[in-house]
Amino acid sequence: MPTATVTDDLYPTRLTEAAAPTERVHPTVWGTAADGPFDAEELRAHEERGFTILPDTLSGGEIETYSRELSRL
Repeated sequence: MPTATVTDDLYPTRLTEAAAPTERVHPTVWGTAADGPFDAEELRAHEERGFTILPDTLSGGEIETYSRELSRL
């Protein structure tokens, strides 16, 4: 019979109880600008902030469609 393997979750924000800020274990950026599609400045900004904003990725109509679907679910 298979047995379950238990591992520690390195990102406690996914747990149900409140979590205190913790140091990131893994890098937010893997690779370099040569790997694409982001240039060196975009990668540096992502590494500093931990996220990237891509303006105009979705149209207003797409956002409305997805919002309705999320409400339906």
